[in-house]
Amino acid sequence: MFIVKCTRSVYPFDYNLFLDFFYSETWEQIIFWIKLFSGVFSAVLFIGIVILGIKTKKFWERIGNLVQTIEAVHEIKGKEKMTKKWQEIVAKSKSHIESDHRLSIIEADKLMDELLKNMGFKGRDMGERLKGVNQNQISNINEIWQAHKIRNNLVHDVYFKPAHSDTEFVIKTYENTLKEVGVL
Repeated sequence: MFIVKCTRSVYPFDYNLFLDFFYSETWEQIIFWIKLFSGVFSAVLFIGIVILGIKTKKFWERIGNLVQTIEAVHEIKGKEKMTKKWQEIVAKSKSHIESDHRLSIIEADKLMDELLKNMGFKGRDMGERLKGVNQNQISNINEIWQAHKIRNNLVHDVYFKPAHSDTEFVIKTYENTLKEVGVL
């Protein structure tokens, strides 16, 4: 094999020519256009981020409004359902049949327990939920306790016969509570 020595390097490209390219006007023009393109591209991306942020905010506002609308519809349906149920309970309490009185007390107590659950009070049963209620949340909490005790006597004592005044007390107490919290 035969190698010829020249004044130039043995490498496939000349290092000095390579460096000369990066110091040339051509490279400066290429860098200028790269910088210009990068600046414009960055500005476009920044504007896009701002627009996306605005649209995202509007999107989440719309989602929030939709959720509030759905909750309001459910609340109205829930109120309508409770109002209808309450009217049935009141009608039973005005009946002349003793079993209807008993049933109206039990159903009124059950409706009150459902209301307490919906209001977020925790507990295994209504008694535990009532322990979590204070006078600032429901003003007639003591009357609710008395009404609940009448219901407990009715359910747990087979010989307990509620007087008509007991039925009226339970119904009136729960009705006042339902009005206070805005269900009726």
